[in-house]
Amino acid sequence: MTNQDIETFFAVLDHGTMTAAAEALYITQPSLSARLKSLEDQVGAPLFHRGKGQRRITLTDAGQHFLPLARRWQNLLSETQCLTLGGGFGAGAGTGELCGAVTGAVMVLDLLTPADPADVVGSKKKAMAQAKELQKRFAERFDALRCADLLQKKFVPDDATPAAKALGLTGHCDIMIATAVEIVEQMIAER
Repeated sequence: MTNQDIETFFAVLDHGTMTAAAEALYITQPSLSARLKSLEDQVGAPLFHRGKGQRRITLTDAGQHFLPLARRWQNLLSETQCLTLGGGFGAGAGTGELCGAVTGAVMVLDLLTPADPADVVGSKKKAMAQAKELQKRFAERFDALRCADLLQKKFVPDDATPAAKALGLTGHCDIMIATAVEIVEQMIAER
């Protein structure tokens, strides 16, 4: 099973017709049908009721049972992509300025906060507020945000960094990243 299989499943589910799903994925309808057949072969059962003249495609019993698994797959993929993206910002994005753990955490929060196209200014204000809150919480734990300043300090995982302590991390960046992830998780839980 691949990410493409899950993407195909949700496109059909969300759009309700093979034609609309194929258009949304920018592929031909025969390509979409082949993808869906491949997924159904892997699952071992048809996932959708479909037939000539049927206007909307609906889930079969097997499709209903597969839906929560597909959602979990989608959530894990999203989390993995966020962590991968956030991990590319070490050393203050190469400048020694803002800690890369903070930069990555802000990006993860932004990715997990849907923007409102009807209120772009409000969405930007919300994103700025959560970035400032994350920076405030990080600075409360380490008394610094700049990578260069943080590298000058000696850190030992303690009660201020419970995730790093629990994981037995000792490296500066490891401690910063574990703490930034912990702060992001707290902020998401508070929503």
